[in-house]
Amino acid sequence: LITTPTKPRCFRLVTAAAWISTISTMESNPHALDSAQDPNEVFEIFEPPPANFDPYASTPISTASFTTRDVCHKQGLWHCSVHIWIVDTASSSILLQKRSMKKDTFPGRWDISSAGHVEKGKSILETAQCELAEELGITANAGELQYAFTIPAEQTPLGGCNAFEHVYFLRGNSETKM
Repeated sequence: LITTPTKPRCFRLVTAAAWISTISTMESNPHALDSAQDPNEVFEIFEPPPANFDPYASTPISTASFTTRDVCHKQGLWHCSVHIWIVDTASSSILLQKRSMKKDTFPGRWDISSAGHVEKGKSILETAQCELAEELGITANAGELQYAFTIPAEQTPLGGCNAFEHVYFLRGNSETKM
């Protein structure tokens, strides 16, 4: 259950298929990628988070080095990602999507609304906008994405990767077609 700190409220979780059917009749996503990921995409590498990392105030520290996704994940190196939680204010729902079986981390598992790694040369906000378009066909301008926090997620031992997850909320109303 997800609650907001200023106004406690429970949200129900919905799948991408249920959400998309309420906001769009689009048959295909023109922004969708041809593959689940590119092992050669390049990520900036960051220092592991200190024990006192504050999700609301701390900033990841760059090592000023870069490597490929494949090397980054195999070696458990720290990098950045974006996570966008889509909240339907009309139904108090949060959109979930099921990951592709072709993903290199957590294949076939349920995940947040939209997420992706920050590639070399892209900003965090630009990545958030691109991931929404690629994964869900949703175009959001910068003012619609509400930054919430950055959380270090050490998931390499669990089959994932070690990433500073920059979390955003995108609020919409399915009754007004977002």
